[in-house]
Amino acid sequence: MSKKVSIKWIFITILILLTVLSPLLFIKGNKYPIKEIKVNSTESTTLDIAYIKKWNEKEIYEQFSFYKDYTSTSQAIGTDDIGKYIEETKLQGYDEYNPKTSHSTFAEVYEIKNINKECAVALKFPGFNDFYVYVNHMYRPENLGQFINDLNLMENISFGTIYHDYFEGNNNRSFEFYGITKEDVWNYLFKDNLDAKNVHSDINWYVPIMSISTNVEILGFKNISLAVTENGYLTTNILATGKAFYIGEEKVNSFMEFVKNELEGVEIVYIYEEAESEPENDNTVSQIISYDVETGKETVIDLEITDSSETEASTESYSPPYIPEE
Repeated sequence: MSKKVSIKWIFITILILLTVLSPLLFIKGNKYPIKEIKVNSTESTTLDIAYIKKWNEKEIYEQFSFYKDYTSTSQAIGTDDIGKYIEETKLQGYDEYNPKTSHSTFAEVYEIKNINKECAVALKFPGFNDFYVYVNHMYRPENLGQFINDLNLMENISFGTIYHDYFEGNNNRSFEFYGITKEDVWNYLFKDNLDAKNVHSDINWYVPIMSISTNVEILGFKNISLAVTENGYLTTNILATGKAFYIGEEKVNSFMEFVKNELEGVEIVYIYEEAESEPENDNTVSQIISYDVETGKETVIDLEITDSSETEASTESYSPPYIPEE
């Protein structure tokens, strides 16, 4: 009898545990709310043609967009962010509509506070109150620690949505996660990887498996990428050129597990819709024009279509305008 009672209580205990743990199992099973995005599969793709501004339509940082190896980002900053004076320089600008004409101006070059001048500087033009950011696309850090320090990233960086895409069989699955902080990025991606060398090469392809929308607003960079790859790389395009630091697959996986288990997320499902065809107009008007070479006369036939099975034609003859013989 006591044996039957024990089995009964064991069974009840199991039921209680399943009741308590099932919501947790559901969450840990990566079940996320669905975010549907509707896509019109029949929409035509239009080709955007870039408009080249005329010289007098350009801002000063567009007219003179290059300084040595530095390029303007169009970002204006105030005096509070300006550091030491570097030099006065002469800049050349060219008008695409008149390539034989060149323009020149002088500008003062300054450091930006807490940012290595090898990464970015600020230029001030005569008659302008703002300073404009110019970044060095040729800058290549030796390792992750140097990169973080040279740009003062923990002060200047901010993050938005995390995007996670991968194939499950033949199906592509897409997720978005929200709420990551600078402290999270420091703890999982930066802190223990400061010695990771920059091994980026243009001949290699670094495919992101999880990418964080990243901003360095003081330099004019918004919604660029800080990403991890399945084979262990931390990559970014901050300063507009690629950088890749090998941190290892274990650290990448640890970061991804943190994102999936600790942050809010949704699964993206694309709904492809066919565009509704426009109803045919039963009352359409068209014209047929015939031209008689010998008489010089044209005949216009107006076709008024009132029904798909009936057409009614009327003709009218007239002479074209007189054209004097040469």
